[in-house]
Amino acid sequence: WLAFRVMLGAGLSKIGAHASACWRADAWTAPCMSTHYMTQPLPNVLAKYAHAAPLWWHRVETYINHAVELVLPFALLVPARAVRVPAALVQLAFQLAIMATGHYATINVVTMVPLLALLDDRAYVRIYRLCGATTITSTSTGTTTSTTTTTTT
Repeated sequence: WLAFRVMLGAGLSKIGAHASACWRADAWTAPCMSTHYMTQPLPNVLAKYAHAAPLWWHRVETYINHAVELVLPFALLVPARAVRVPAALVQLAFQLAIMATGHYATINVVTMVPLLALLDDRAYVRIYRLCGATTITSTSTGTTTSTTTTTTT
């Protein structure tokens, strides 16, 4: 519920009555993402390169932002794992992308905590294996699960 409220609230703040016009109807002609990277608090090195992206990409980013913050939060409320886990992973990737291009790291980490709570053990095991982990130990039972990977060249 908290992840839903935070993400939806972020999206609604961009389209509300007091939001900048570039987030609302003018998103195609003057997307906010074209100026965001250099006007945010403490832009980092990657922000310079993101700012230099073509205008069409900034338009796409604006619509992706709206989809992630205004539509996808509803998927976080769906009890079905097949919907909830991918939605949480997309939200987490979105937060990591924001952290990579700006200095909002503290609020993004705080936002990621309830999103991480939406993942179940199967999702964490899969993430660990994708990251190259070969042994996963369960602290509650003391059992160890090992996987062997073979590569052929």
